[in-house]
Amino acid sequence: MSVEIIDSHVHVMFPVEKQVELLKEAGIDRAILFPTLVHPEGAESRDEFKNEIEILNRILRGETNPIDARIASIEELVSVVDSNRNIFIGFGSVPVGQDLDFTSGWIEKYIVEKKLAGVGEVAFGAGEAHKIENIFKALSDYENSLPAWIHTFNPLTLDDIRTIIRFSEKYPGEKIILGHGGGSYWLETIELIKNKPDIYFDISASFSILPVKFAVREFPDRVLFSSDMPYGNPYLARESVEYIVKDKTLRSMILGENIIKLLKQ
Repeated sequence: MSVEIIDSHVHVMFPVEKQVELLKEAGIDRAILFPTLVHPEGAESRDEFKNEIEILNRILRGETNPIDARIASIEELVSVVDSNRNIFIGFGSVPVGQDLDFTSGWIEKYIVEKKLAGVGEVAFGAGEAHKIENIFKALSDYENSLPAWIHTFNPLTLDDIRTIIRFSEKYPGEKIILGHGGGSYWLETIELIKNKPDIYFDISASFSILPVKFAVREFPDRVLFSSDMPYGNPYLARESVEYIVKDKTLRSMILGENIIKLLKQ
């Protein structure tokens, strides 16, 4: 029996047909689709690309939190997922720094009612991890926990990652995916979460083979394969896992079984 391969983190790309083609070329069966406020894949010049990335960086730095645009991006996501349910499973974003009533209402309206499988990508500025506690509080109200995918690459600090882990301990049972595996702090992150069964390690945007190698040694049942398309390529991401992870059982876990169990798909 062949193992289903799932790219656990890709963003909406246009044209959608091209994105589906890239996934098929990589031998990927399904993908977890995240909304986006920018579309760098559509840039036709360096200046256009720089403009898209600067918008993205302002969002990641917490300098802008455009509610209307975020709603539009979720509607865009839902449209793509509904038209391609044999391929895509959707996660929806949640604004950070809002009060509990707003956050709970948002999750109900834009995640639960839209039949999305989780929350993400959650992003905030350096030193601002405290702003996401209400997301943890709101998610803890659901008996069947919705996993939350949290951006942990630049500009986050190690203290931000520690704060996320403290929230996970404070709200037990909530499944957390550390997007990009802690970025520059991948080694410290692996050490911090090796005994934290509710925290998963996403390997997209790894700038070295070492985060994958050591995470698989410590907790192979919580390592998630992903490409972060369009910023990464699913074919190359899969090839990297297959090169690094020689054990076929562990490789199958990382390439699909772990995310299937997490989402109970």
